[in-house]
Amino acid sequence: MPEAFVQGTFFEHSRLSLRTIILLIYKWSTKATVGCTARELKVSEKTVIDWYRFCREITIYYFQTYEPNHQIGGYGKIGTFFEHSRLSLRTIILLIYKWSTKATVGCTARELNVSEKTVIDWYRFCREITIYYFQTHEPNHQIGDPNVHTQNIENSWKNVKRMLKMKGTNTRKHLEEYLYEFMYRKKFVSTFSFMVRHIAAKYQLNQ
Repeated sequence: MPEAFVQGTFFEHSRLSLRTIILLIYKWSTKATVGCTARELKVSEKTVIDWYRFCREITIYYFQTYEPNHQIGGYGKIGTFFEHSRLSLRTIILLIYKWSTKATVGCTARELNVSEKTVIDWYRFCREITIYYFQTHEPNHQIGDPNVHTQNIENSWKNVKRMLKMKGTNTRKHLEEYLYEFMYRKKFVSTFSFMVRHIAAKYQLNQ
């Protein structure tokens, strides 16, 4: 690894070659699975998991540094919000999904085996997210504006559900990181190039 490039940075303490590090970041940006990346780069799955989490931490760094007012959910950290729920993560995601498909309260309560009050509370939460979205991102929109649609928000929740399903079953612990990752990928289509830029910014690799 070129000493001039990594000296005094996070990478200086890594035993991996610079090539492997860059490929790990690239694999994360392309949504490659942990197993696939471990086999291709001939590293342990734990190494891949650690570097994938490093990339997620960079996404958090970006929003906290450059968009500090962009809070997930609008009410502080949504990961913490979910942690205080007695429902399983699967049930929470299904409640949000059911709301996005306009399922009735009664139908959702029966299918998920929860009380109607629970469904009503989570449906209200979803509506609050739509209010937060327009107040934060599109403050000039007026209620009744024919150009205002919640379809994009509903699609976002569906995409979140799909992403979390791909992450596996151990998602509750790192839910906040995954949601930041989701926002980061949505904001930056060229995920790899922006990830490299933000790593360079955080660790001052340009200096």
